[in-house]
Amino acid sequence: MRGVILTRVGYTGGSSSNPTYHRLSDHTESVEVQFDSEVLPYEEVLNFFWRKHDPFGKKSNQYMSAIFYHNEEQQKIATQSIEKIEKSKNRKVVTKLLPAKEFYLAEDYHQKFYLSQLPDLMKYFKFTPSKLATSPLATKLNGHVSGAGTGLQFKE
Repeated sequence: MRGVILTRVGYTGGSSSNPTYHRLSDHTESVEVQFDSEVLPYEEVLNFFWRKHDPFGKKSNQYMSAIFYHNEEQQKIATQSIEKIEKSKNRKVVTKLLPAKEFYLAEDYHQKFYLSQLPDLMKYFKFTPSKLATSPLATKLNGHVSGAGTGLQFKE
């Protein structure tokens, strides 16, 4: 997606320090999206979010639908976005809107799933499992090999 700089999977929203997949406590599995707001407005990030999951299905804390905002502007835009979805679907959204807390990176084997399934590509770009979470190129490649975007977008 044009404007996305980096994505990482991890855990956030809870009260314990250093959660892991097997010691999650009250955290939620999350995706952190770093984006250039000059290229990709926050509203478009939210529109993509709504298209990719069910905002009406209630789930456990581990898998709950949540938007973690970083400032008042994001909170306002996300609130308006939720209201728009509720109005258009005539249903109450269960997605929670919460202030962002510390984000804890998930284990290496959770990062860039689609790309990590292609060992030749991993080797060609010299990606190690620990570098997948911090590489903008890995983010772009993972999006492409997952079927998101177009060849033209990839070249950008």
